[in-house]
Amino acid sequence: MTTKAKQVSAAKDALDRQRGRGKPTCNYEAINHEPKRKPDLLRLLQDQVMDELSITSDLPTEFAKQAAYFAHYAFLHARAMDFVRELEEQVEVSFYELYDEYRGGHSDAKENECKSFVRTHAKHQRLTQGLRAGQFQSDVMKATVRAFEMRKDMLVQLGAQYRAEMDGTDLKTSVRKATKIVKDSYHGKKERHATQEET
Repeated sequence: MTTKAKQVSAAKDALDRQRGRGKPTCNYEAINHEPKRKPDLLRLLQDQVMDELSITSDLPTEFAKQAAYFAHYAFLHARAMDFVRELEEQVEVSFYELYDEYRGGHSDAKENECKSFVRTHAKHQRLTQGLRAGQFQSDVMKATVRAFEMRKDMLVQLGAQYRAEMDGTDLKTSVRKATKIVKDSYHGKKERHATQEET
């Protein structure tokens, strides 16, 4: 068995093991055969993410939703990365299969000729295009997870500011109440003192 054949066999085994872990989240056929739908899906995802990243004035609700948002997009990112790894293995298997195929028919072919054949082959180009699309999706998910990390930091800051404002409001209310009690007490003493002097 040649070195290339061993590499092809090892790559196929790795791909079979990867497939045993579960199906990819993205539809590979949709990536390759429905390019017109990709921008719409990305725009929909972008609109959804931007909507969920926004923070309303209802901070308790925003705090409650933050963990669920973060977990959801972190999970999607992990699935996208798993999909990319599967695509990378498919590209690798394709490369070695086509390389071996060309080398078998052209024993005197040089290294660059074999690589050129592989890179220009329609099957390998389709797989490479799918890999790039998968990497793009993974990058988008990674940026989304990072954005939700920043949202968490902003919520922590807003929460501290909200508590400070509430403490300030409570303090002002307490000062007003204390001032009123002192004034009432002072006026009450003054009235009692005046009543005692009259009798």
